[in-house]
Amino acid sequence: MYLFRSLAILILLLVSLLSLCLTTQAAPVPFLMNTTDPALMQEALILQEISRFNPGLSDTSKNKICQSILKECQVNKLDPLLVTGLIAAESSFRPSIVSPCAARGLMQISKVVSKMMKINDPFDIRQNIYAGTRYLKQLQNRFQSRDLVLAAYNAGPTRVARLGRIPHIRETINYVYKISLHHAKLKSTWSKSLACSLENTSKIQFSPPRSLPTTPTEVPINLALIVSCVSLPKPTV
Repeated sequence: MYLFRSLAILILLLVSLLSLCLTTQAAPVPFLMNTTDPALMQEALILQEISRFNPGLSDTSKNKICQSILKECQVNKLDPLLVTGLIAAESSFRPSIVSPCAARGLMQISKVVSKMMKINDPFDIRQNIYAGTRYLKQLQNRFQSRDLVLAAYNAGPTRVARLGRIPHIRETINYVYKISLHHAKLKSTWSKSLACSLENTSKIQFSPPRSLPTTPTEVPINLALIVSCVSLPKPTV
């Protein structure tokens, strides 16, 4: 009877623990907590998203996409995690994709934008992100609101400027919501991983280095410790 009662209590505890784990959201990513540098942590998170959306992409291309995002966002003062979410929505990080509207590459650059930004090859990773981020910066300067910027990137700036709001187009509404949600999740993961990394670092206590002995006579010898650690062979009869 006692055994069955103990087993029932153990099962209840396991069920409670499992439910707690399932309801926990936005948990920090373990490998992101190997550093306390926010920039390195952000870079690792972007690389993780690229691999998640397009796992078949070569490591060289993944790194090129990541570094291009970070570089162009720094130049144009954009949020790299927002641009990451936008590329995920536009192309799932597929550099060679072409839409039915003839938009091309990672950030789905149209012929008009290609001409405006003076790029020759929209399928080239660096050129595509160069053009897309500069176009996004122009929209940001024009509309201020992030939601309107995203809507203009999807539905065109002329329409958004005329309406002064997100157009009532299902694709555009879903587009803005999808990128905004993805961006929020990335920001949450990044900030929580950074907080956990800093917390773990603060718990580490470092002892001051001790000076090493300069001569053999300064080395203390503990015979009792040596005897206890050495396993002597049994004597043979």
